[in-house]
Amino acid sequence: MRCPYKIPFSCRIHFHSEPIHYQATLPYAFKEMTPISFGVANIMLYMVLVVAQLLIERKLKMDMLLEVPFSFIMGYILDLYQIIIPASPESLGLRIVILLAGNICIAFGVYTMVQSHLVLAPVDGVILSISNHYNKAYSLCKNCFDITMIAATIILCLVTRSPLYGICVGRIIKWFEIKQVSLIRS
Repeated sequence: MRCPYKIPFSCRIHFHSEPIHYQATLPYAFKEMTPISFGVANIMLYMVLVVAQLLIERKLKMDMLLEVPFSFIMGYILDLYQIIIPASPESLGLRIVILLAGNICIAFGVYTMVQSHLVLAPVDGVILSISNHYNKAYSLCKNCFDITMIAATIILCLVTRSPLYGICVGRIIKWFEIKQVSLIRS
């Protein structure tokens, strides 16, 4: 299971007043528009993504079903970590290092979860369904999904006048895919 602390930690880096992590863009914007918590907003998005997987695959699979309890656990853990993780460090250099380290860790976590066929977060599950359905590289689908999430967030943030920050890690996942292919060929 990916470490849920990475999302709120990345959100706490504060490059702008309220930065947003790539996967958390819509839930964060929705949190800004409503009185619900960040974790509950993530749960709501996750449930929509599980339904999207059902529509793409047109059948219910055990791994999709397992994403439902995963979604609730992850959402509540996100709320817990929002309380536990301290605010951003003052140093811009340290914030950049934390941002880069967080993105690399997240990309490696996503890559290993998909490769190991473990229960995925619904975000990763829907991207895998799209990748398999259209026979496209996971990293390409991840980039497109990230861009879509960020574009939808821009619209929501413009409406709510919330600050905006987005991070794409699809290119880093592509690097892990290339490294795996080169290791297999060696």
